[in-house]
Amino acid sequence: MSANIILTKPRSQHEVRISPDQSDAHFSVVELRKVKTGQLVTSHYILTADAAQWIGMYEKDGYKQEAER
Repeated sequence: MSANIILTKPRSQHEVRISPDQSDAHFSVVELRKVKTGQLVTSHYILTADAAQWIGMYEKDGYKQEAER
């Protein structure tokens, strides 16, 4: 994964951002942020190889991939 991924859900106050760790490409950071303020709610440090599973988990909860940056 070389791009930042943003997942949004209609009428949700949160968005999910998944981005590769800058110092080690084997890891990625998953952040749950408030849409209005950008305030960090929680974050997870995961293996980049597991990113697809995390995306799938959020998609099952109604989130959709908004953009790749």
